[in-house]
Amino acid sequence: MKKKNLISFLIPFFIVSLISLLGVYTSTVKDIDNKLYDTALNIKPLSKISGKFLDIQVDDKALELLKMYPLKRSTLADGMLILKEFGAESVLLDTQLVDPSTPGLNSTKFNELPDLFDQVKNNSLSISTQLIKAFASGSLGGEDDSLEVADEYIEELEWEYDDLFDDLKESTKQVALDYDEYISNIFKLMDNVYVTNDFELGKSIPKEFETYIEETQALKNIVIHSDPFEKRFGTNPAIQMVMESAKGSGFVETLLDGDGKTRRSHIILKKGDKYYPHLSFISYLDRVGNPEINVYKNKMVLKGVKDGDKEPFDLTIPLAFDGSMVIDWAGKEYKNTFNHINFYELYHHDTLMLALNNFITKILTDPTLSKLAGRDYNNVYTLFELSEDIKTSGDKSSIDDYRDYREQIVEISSDLIKGTAEKPSLNKEYRRQLTLFLDQYDVTDDEKGSLLKNADDIDNIYNTAKENLDNLIDFREKFKNKMKDSVVTFGYTATSTFDIGSNPFEKEYSNMGIYPTIFNNLLSRKFITLTPIWLSIIMAFIFALLATVIIKRNEAKTAIILGLLLFLIIISLYLGLFIATGIYIQVLIPALSFILVFIQKISGKLLSTSKDKAFIKNAFGQYLSEDVIKDIINDPSKLKLGGEEKEITAFFTDVKGFSTISEKLTPDELVSLLNEYLTAMSDIALEHKGTIDKYEGDAIIGFFGAPAPLPDHATKAVLAAIRMKQVEKKLNVSFKERGMTPSPVNTRIGINSGPCVVGNMGTPKKMDYTMMGSDVNIAARLEGVNKQYGTWILASERTMDKAEDIFLSRRLDRVRVVGINKPIRLYNPIAVKTEATESEITLVEKFEIALTSFEERNWKEAKNLFKDVLKIAPEDKPSIRYIQLCDKFIIKEPEQDWDGVFNLTSK
Repeated sequence: MKKKNLISFLIPFFIVSLISLLGVYTSTVKDIDNKLYDTALNIKPLSKISGKFLDIQVDDKALELLKMYPLKRSTLADGMLILKEFGAESVLLDTQLVDPSTPGLNSTKFNELPDLFDQVKNNSLSISTQLIKAFASGSLGGEDDSLEVADEYIEELEWEYDDLFDDLKESTKQVALDYDEYISNIFKLMDNVYVTNDFELGKSIPKEFETYIEETQALKNIVIHSDPFEKRFGTNPAIQMVMESAKGSGFVETLLDGDGKTRRSHIILKKGDKYYPHLSFISYLDRVGNPEINVYKNKMVLKGVKDGDKEPFDLTIPLAFDGSMVIDWAGKEYKNTFNHINFYELYHHDTLMLALNNFITKILTDPTLSKLAGRDYNNVYTLFELSEDIKTSGDKSSIDDYRDYREQIVEISSDLIKGTAEKPSLNKEYRRQLTLFLDQYDVTDDEKGSLLKNADDIDNIYNTAKENLDNLIDFREKFKNKMKDSVVTFGYTATSTFDIGSNPFEKEYSNMGIYPTIFNNLLSRKFITLTPIWLSIIMAFIFALLATVIIKRNEAKTAIILGLLLFLIIISLYLGLFIATGIYIQVLIPALSFILVFIQKISGKLLSTSKDKAFIKNAFGQYLSEDVIKDIINDPSKLKLGGEEKEITAFFTDVKGFSTISEKLTPDELVSLLNEYLTAMSDIALEHKGTIDKYEGDAIIGFFGAPAPLPDHATKAVLAAIRMKQVEKKLNVSFKERGMTPSPVNTRIGINSGPCVVGNMGTPKKMDYTMMGSDVNIAARLEGVNKQYGTWILASERTMDKAEDIFLSRRLDRVRVVGINKPIRLYNPIAVKTEATESEITLVEKFEIALTSFEERNWKEAKNLFKDVLKIAPEDKPSIRYIQLCDKFIIKEPEQDWDGVFNLTSK
């Protein structure tokens, strides 16, 4: 009896212990818990917006209209200055200015050159005329002293010519615009711009600049009681000129969980013995008076925060296990959360201002109109010149003058173009005088027609100017409302910029939305607290004990009702605590422990009689599938939730630039193309005994080795990839002949092998047979990593080790991909050995020799060897990449302790 009771106690203990270990050490349980957290987050009310925020988006539309990527720094600077002009509190620049730019054309100075050359020509002609007239009039003196007088006269002319042409040379120099100096002066003038200061291993900057960053950009007012922050070992700052002109800097690193979603963000990172802030955090600290930061293991306390007129207070920020802050989202959709303005509107605003300037200039230089133009036209022209001088001055004390000048330009121009009751617009005055002239003098019909046409032309000029002015005023009114006192995030949201992530609400969420969200969390003083996992484990044992007691002391039917009721109460309490306080206890371990212990206990009680078996069907049939119920009835020990672990090979494909292709096709054409492409690719996977998991647009996700065991799953996966690329060539010929696609369809493929959880995931009514696990994530990452190496197929070392030796493939780097810490050796399968061409075989042989030399740090030798590879395949992207790396390492060797592993920071 005692032995039976001991076993009865040990089984629940074993179940809870096993689930706890899985929760701590496996990504599958963590991923499921993250999904439960996302569900709770969808139920919880959204965080209130406590400040005024504005996102300036450089999206696909802006890039299409501007015809430039990235934005020229002068264009970027002009757009940002508008934010300051209309009263933005601060500007967080979510774009990296890490490399010096090439000087460009100063369009303003370039447009001034024709007038300047005319002026020099006229002055030169005047000087020459004076000289000739002096000679003709005998002013050069008598016969005896004429040469002496002439020399004196020529000397004076030389001085005048020197001044004249010195001015000309100086002006022509100004035609070349130093973009870096220009944007730096704009930042100085604004005095509210925060730039990026990211971390990148292997990036080399001068020692003096690194010292400058440590002295000026690291947090100074920080006290570390316990250090939870992650370390970084490289630096990737904005160029020094930009960094020195900005108000501050911060990192913009995106933190991803195992499933690729962002739920938390680091707000402080450590490099060396210095601590550096997130871009949002440094701007918040400046706003609230740079309070002292006290850091503890699971929290951070800001001492004496000054928020407007409020009394100074201490702000406690809860920290997760890695020193990050959990994000409390203010909206489920990025586009509907904060105010947004397309960058093109800022650009168009400046275009309209330039059109206004051109209009004023035309009036002042037109022989017909300049006589009628009053002083106000000259005033506007002068205001334009004064405002342009301030733009390049970098003098922040002049910003109010700049703002006033621009406002006066619009106000005075409005009076000039539209006219006032006291003073009509110039085009109307011209018509009035023309009418008087025609009434007083006889003119021919031709002359009259010419004069009236000139009046019509002037009206057209004014109508165009009026239309532009109305648009400009509309823009400025909109900008005033949205920009004043706003915290502005400025960055790229275009799909081609790869700054698109995923959060608990949106599969594709612009990472730019993270910055105002963090700032808003700090302003609202409302945070989400993640409790440590040991608390969930303790609660799991308590719940398992409760399940045991309920079943032991009650009849089966009563126990089931009580168990369901208790489970609902527990979930409700968890959710209520989260909604009321923002405290989230990881629920999966205690909930799953309760369910499994409850099922194990109730199954043992019900399986004793056939009547109990029937009761199980009736009681559990409402919320468990028939298969699970049969397992419980036949053998409770076989019960498994969430699938089972198997050794498989995961397989991810994606079409390069498919969004560009799809934009050029009608919906029917796109569907037809996709169906034919996906059918051909899927048939190959199925022929090689693969399983199609799902389709995501043009992407195929699948695996080999489940549900039926497949001992050679790695071989089958690599062979399928090679066959796909072969079939793809035939498809592209057919697509081209039939005009089905504007450009070839090129597929990137990522392959990785390892233990993964496979099984039916979902609900009893709707299930998907799918795969989960970190090795699945690696395969997905490898598909994307193809972009960085210029390859079409990438397989991990584990896959190639498990595959049969029938493939011609080459080694590439050992890398760490996004979200995966363990280094992975990359392989590029090229062909089946028996089908490979001589050039392919020679390419791989020479590439392997070159790579060995590279990894032995023989940079010059490796560079020459990779050049030999290019003689065989001139466009071989991996070889080109290694030659660039060799050039870099020849100039500056990597650290001696570098392990040869490259960190890939993009997916």
